[in-house]
Order: sequence, then structure tokens, then C-alpha cells
Amino acid sequence: MADDEIATITKDDETALREAVNILNKNGGTIYINTSVINIKTKDKIQLTGTNPGGIIGIKQSNGEYPRIDFKQSRDAGATVRAIQITGSNQFVKYLILENSGGNAIYIKGSKNTIDHVIA
Repeated sequence: MADDEIATITKDDETALREAVNILNKNGGTIYINTSVINIKTKDKIQLTGTNPGGIIGIKQSNGEYPRIDFKQSRDAGATVRAIQITGSNQFVKYLILENSGGNAIYIKGSKNTIDHVIA
């Protein structure tokens, strides 16, 4: 485990992702997603609000694709919110596919935030 690693999500587990994001927002660090998809079922967006450097990185899968965070079930349940909202600073989202958002796929505010190789 890298010094800044909060968690590596290796299966379709929204709860594990949200718990890791809570830690990220408090302490900074990196969440790695090493699964083909995480389905988001709840209506709540994923919020990165911290100021300590940190974020989410997708790990390329064996089929050559990057992980997907799929908001279809959330959207179908009536969610109209953004998929990911960054209001903190020094945050990053890298190597992910964000799909089926009920609103904007990604919203960025704050400073020194990085979005790299993200399809939304």
C-alpha cells in the first residue's frame, strides 16, 4: 500500500467508494479504482471537498479500458445532481469514465484541481 493510498476499490461497491471519499475529504490521499464498473444507486453526488492533496485514479483494466462510474441507477431513481463535484482544492480525478449522470458529469470549483484522462 502506497503511503498516500486510502483504498483500492476492486469490486462494484458504492459504499466502499463513499467511505474512501469521506477519508479523502478529511485527510487527502488517493483512492484507486481497480474494477471495470462501480454502479451508483443513491441520489447523492460524489463530492471532493478537501484541501489536502488527493483524489481518485482509475487503473486500466485487462481489456484496455478504464474503470467506469455509472450513475444510471441513480439517474433512473430521479437524481438530477452532478456525478462528481469538486469544491475543494488540490484535488484530482484521473483515468475514469463517468457515465449516465443525472446532471453535469463533473463540476469543478476551488483551485489547483486536476482532471486528466476523464471521459464524461
